[in-house]
Amino acid sequence: MKTNKFDLKTFDGLTLKGVSFQPEDEETIIGVLFIIHGFAEHSMRYEGFASQMTDSGIAVVSMDLRGHGTSEGKQGHSPSMEAWVKDTHLMVHRGAKIFKVKKKGLPVYMYGHSMGGGILLQYLIHYRPVYVRAAIASSPFLRLPKGSVGSFKLGLAKMMFKIHSAYTEKSNLDSSYLTDDPKENKKYEDDPLVFNKITTGTLMSVLNGGVDTLEKAQVLTEFEDFKLLFVVGKGEKIVNWTAVVEVYEKIKDSKKIDLHLDKLPKHELHNCSKKEELIAMYINYLLTGEITGQPERDIEEEEEEEEKKEKGKKKKGKKEDKEEKKEEKEEKKEESNSDNDEDEKEKEEEEEKEEEKEEKEEKEEKEEKEEKEEKEEKEEKEEK
Repeated sequence: MKTNKFDLKTFDGLTLKGVSFQPEDEETIIGVLFIIHGFAEHSMRYEGFASQMTDSGIAVVSMDLRGHGTSEGKQGHSPSMEAWVKDTHLMVHRGAKIFKVKKKGLPVYMYGHSMGGGILLQYLIHYRPVYVRAAIASSPFLRLPKGSVGSFKLGLAKMMFKIHSAYTEKSNLDSSYLTDDPKENKKYEDDPLVFNKITTGTLMSVLNGGVDTLEKAQVLTEFEDFKLLFVVGKGEKIVNWTAVVEVYEKIKDSKKIDLHLDKLPKHELHNCSKKEELIAMYINYLLTGEITGQPERDIEEEEEEEEKKEKGKKKKGKKEDKEEKKEEKEEKKEESNSDNDEDEKEKEEEEEKEEEKEEKEEKEEKEEKEEKEEKEEKEEKEEK
């Protein structure tokens, strides 16, 4: 695989860093895929992804979004969704020139992940690029997951967006939500170009873009000779996966729109344990418009088993604590030899009451959790 780097100059004077990947033999190229990466990452995180694509004859073009990777701009910041969409068009225009797309009649494909998936959908809706033959929106960020940000924080972000859109907060992304592969999650944590900051401008641009996509989803069905695949992990916690299903449900009657709802509740499905199978499915979809060879997932069962083990450990730990306390009490009794000591009896009674209180609270907490889970399950069914 050959790798070439190039610069792009944005409408507002920033220099963005682009990269292209191609097969060793240029004559074997059968199409060009443009990748839009997610928040806080960069284009070189897709090198392995690109390698599998180029092995199939698909050249790949990507860039570090403004404020990301080695591109210019305040870290983690974009003033608007429109800025990202314009930058994306710039990348597609340059990539088409690099690979002489028009002259050679090569098909153009697009792939956007997470925030990049949201940008991809906005690009398709507002630019209506007739040259795009197929696109894949991977875990597109359209709406925040339930309970991820409190109403106060969201209200503050909306206010700061109007006053100072470059205001920065910690993003607090939990890397364990990314994949089922601890090595991949560690690579993310150790990557010097990955960061943990987000501006109100970026957050509100993503959310406003999501609202716009949900409202104008019908546009995605109006292209000729075009296919769009939504891919998301059921139950994932970084983006709101039900919002992705909601968009699909709105336009699923069109033969141009497909959905791969993965059983794996993770965010970066292209970096998970069965990534080769998933990327092979993507390649087939781009070339034929058909979803075949979907990777089988039994991860849900594995995760349930892990959850049971974890609960068992906690239960065991609490039981051991109680036994230790009981032993301590017996020891104190032997040491004091004061069966008639009123103070000692009072102390024992207090401790027993405390234990009863703890048990009661534990029971209430468990009931509350079960009730919450039941409610969430009901809401999910209603949403569907």
